[in-house]
Amino acid sequence: MVTSTNTATRYKIVRLLADGRFHSGEEMAASFSVSRAAIWKQLKVIQGELGLQVFAVRGKGYRLAHPLELLDQEQIEQNLTPSARLQLTQIDIESRLDSTNSYLTKAGADGAASGHVCLAEQQSAGKGGEGGSGFTLRQQCLPLLAVAL
Repeated sequence: MVTSTNTATRYKIVRLLADGRFHSGEEMAASFSVSRAAIWKQLKVIQGELGLQVFAVRGKGYRLAHPLELLDQEQIEQNLTPSARLQLTQIDIESRLDSTNSYLTKAGADGAASGHVCLAEQQSAGKGGEGGSGFTLRQQCLPLLAVAL
């Protein structure tokens, strides 16, 4: 059974492991207030569903095969051009969505202003940049959609 708590823990683990360093299962479990078994199960999901390779080394812990640069709203906003800043009204960063396009279509129908942008680390039903779903970073692309009303 997948719960929002499991999903939240999963993305906390990915964010922690994104630095490419080893992290012990015991420390992760304590940090996220879950059991070591729960960490292990989430690592299996990270490998299977998210397609990220995780190395496990006895006495060292777990690490991703390759460091990840995850979406960082502050960093994104700091790197916008002045003209982009003027057009941007809101940035939503999500760990996982069915589709950023669907998300923004609904936001537009609910009254979102032009310049509302949505970014997602993973889309389960979206097209992404490669015509399929999956972890955006693995595809080396970033779908960027904005509501234009």
